[in-house]
Amino acid sequence: MREHTRKQIEVHLHTNDNCNLKCIHCYNRSGEKTICSVPNIERLLELIQYFCTEYNAEIHLEGGEIFLRPELLSAMNCLSIEILQCITITTNGTICIEEPETIAMLKKIHALRVSVEGHTDEQQYFVRGITLKNVVRNALFYKNKGIPVWMRLTMTCQNWEYLLDSTLPYYINLGFLNFQIYEFQTVGRGENNKSLLAVSDDAFVSFLEKLKVWKGFCEKTDLQIRFMFSRIRQETIHSYKEQLEQNNFKVEDIPQENGVSIHADGSVYLCAWDNEKSHCILNVYNESLRQMTVLFEHMCLTHQCSHCSAVRIMLSS
Repeated sequence: MREHTRKQIEVHLHTNDNCNLKCIHCYNRSGEKTICSVPNIERLLELIQYFCTEYNAEIHLEGGEIFLRPELLSAMNCLSIEILQCITITTNGTICIEEPETIAMLKKIHALRVSVEGHTDEQQYFVRGITLKNVVRNALFYKNKGIPVWMRLTMTCQNWEYLLDSTLPYYINLGFLNFQIYEFQTVGRGENNKSLLAVSDDAFVSFLEKLKVWKGFCEKTDLQIRFMFSRIRQETIHSYKEQLEQNNFKVEDIPQENGVSIHADGSVYLCAWDNEKSHCILNVYNESLRQMTVLFEHMCLTHQCSHCSAVRIMLSS
């Protein structure tokens, strides 16, 4: 299939649903299940290759906690560099794998996202029930091995005031230069913890007021910071667009694109935030690749809800 004929697609592929943490904002309630769905490794690799062949794919490998599946990470060495460059892996950073084959593979992927909740043990413990030391040590280990590490943060009412003045400087001073920040969403366990984590409208405006004048680390030309927000913040962000762009930020609306979320049991949803069983559109482990292709060709795979990212603020290059 010719490159220019392939459609864009974003695939969230859950490699397992067990986790060694039980974070209070987890959208898919990882760490709760007593029985772990563990897909066949060969089938997972086949799915990755399928999407990267049939589409211009952006693959997000997620758990549970994917580093609880070291055999999968090692097996991914069979994938071509072109396919590995399409893959982002998200981890809670608690597990350090030093096996050379895994390190070699991780060096070739697009990004390894390490999730943290702030720059203090208190912030980390409140959401994840652990302290920061081990996570930061592991993230530095991977970074120093030449792996493209991104620090992933969730903006909450507990940490938004410190993001610009303390949290980002803390990690930048440690040598991290890639950041992706999402606002907390009331999905999964987050739905039960809205009062503890949700950012109020007034607080969000205060954050934008700080961002429009923030001058931290602007001299670092290789610094990448991306703030991702849902459509409920779109109008407010656009009202600050001119001021933000005067401060070296770029505001972009994110177009609706094809996307699917494949859970560890093979069930497929249009929305990465969706866990409602009645919304399942098919099961990839019950269909052949040929059947799956036919089904996808006749489906509208675009979706955007109140939780999906619709606008981003990023440092201008």
